[in-house]
Amino acid sequence: MNDEPNHEASRDTSTPEIREALQRRADRAGLVPSSLGEVQRRARGIRRRRTGWTVGAAAAAIVVVAGLGVALGPRLDDRGAPAPATTGPTPSAPGSASPSPTAPTSPSPPPPSTAIDPSASATGPTLETFTVDLNDVREGTGPSLRIPNWYRGTLTDAHGQHAVPVTDRPEWPVLDQRTGAWHAMVTEPATGEIRWNAYRSNGTVAGDEQAVSPSVAVTPDGSTYAVLLKDGGLGTRLVVAGAQQWHTAIGGGQSGYEVAGILPDGNVVIGDSESRTTVVHPDGTQDHLPGTTPAAVNPVTGDIAVRTKQGDALDSCWGLESETGKAGAETCDYVPVGFNASGTLLFAYDTGLDNVPDGTFRIHLLDARTLRPVASFTTAKGQSMDVLDAAWMGDSLVVPVRGKVGGAESWEIGLLSRNGVTLIPTTRAPARGDQPPPYSFGAGPLTVE
Repeated sequence: MNDEPNHEASRDTSTPEIREALQRRADRAGLVPSSLGEVQRRARGIRRRRTGWTVGAAAAAIVVVAGLGVALGPRLDDRGAPAPATTGPTPSAPGSASPSPTAPTSPSPPPPSTAIDPSASATGPTLETFTVDLNDVREGTGPSLRIPNWYRGTLTDAHGQHAVPVTDRPEWPVLDQRTGAWHAMVTEPATGEIRWNAYRSNGTVAGDEQAVSPSVAVTPDGSTYAVLLKDGGLGTRLVVAGAQQWHTAIGGGQSGYEVAGILPDGNVVIGDSESRTTVVHPDGTQDHLPGTTPAAVNPVTGDIAVRTKQGDALDSCWGLESETGKAGAETCDYVPVGFNASGTLLFAYDTGLDNVPDGTFRIHLLDARTLRPVASFTTAKGQSMDVLDAAWMGDSLVVPVRGKVGGAESWEIGLLSRNGVTLIPTTRAPARGDQPPPYSFGAGPLTVE
């Protein structure tokens, strides 16, 4: 079902740019150099495509080199009663048909075919545990994919409209509600250079700029987004576009910057070159908060998930802090990746590899206030989840899952929620070597309808 050309030839990791990118990913994830090889070995088979704000998560299971990044197994970034993310009232492209997976006639998913093993947490809600196994969940058991996505070489919005053919694999696509144009991050295969592309309706590139990192932040209504671009020379510029429009120079240097999210008041949270959590205001002023390496921003409460204790992959703690620096809940068991649009859940993975069964990947849904797990998902042995290509769809996590189905290595899109595991229909595609999955999902999380 996947007819895309192979853009993922093996890459030389000896160039200074690639080495620097790999080291930066390891540093921001709390990995010491001696542990990076072990993490890559344990995570072989999952490739990291999304770097950006999902980077802080390299501890659970990173993959081999993919362009400028390392592929993580369980750390998704982010992103259900499954419902779609809306991109707002932009006009539909004439004659555009939805290439996205189609919805089944029944909107409600069947009972999960995976076993539920409830266990009471010390305090808080019951923890549900599930096994993600492509051979145990019937294909097409889930609802339609209703978030912006790229599949079969075409970008479409949450409703299967605004279809634009795009050959290069786009990451974090955003539909600009003001102009009606798609934008996305694209990594040049030969150089590792990251470009922020704008596309015409026929899929040609209308304009591009060099990006400092592939991270993109979007407000839940999809109206405003933020990216970090190169500002000539060695400078970095924060650009906020869409309904809100402003930009400001961030400072010298272009290494280590990531966009973590947009606060409810419109200020933008970034991780700067020193891994500091920095709140940037429209007038250009900046506030530095106590926590480091910001991973995600709660779009409703404004809580920022930050690292509170520096350590290697097995010795890091993460917590919540407000825009004013007030500390909230903390965990030393999980690395946060991203909040859902309603601000109630947070996607995360284990801080240490030792807690993850050999040959498997595991991710968690946490209560966004207490940082306690409410659901945990572990793959069957020999299968994997490309969590860096995951996204929120309501209160469910959309994630590519890879495993052998009927003797053939395949990708399918799984939907993980507190109700269990289902599969998005018509998304099975052959898995080819160590190529990333043949889908990518829009920047978010967006409010779904």
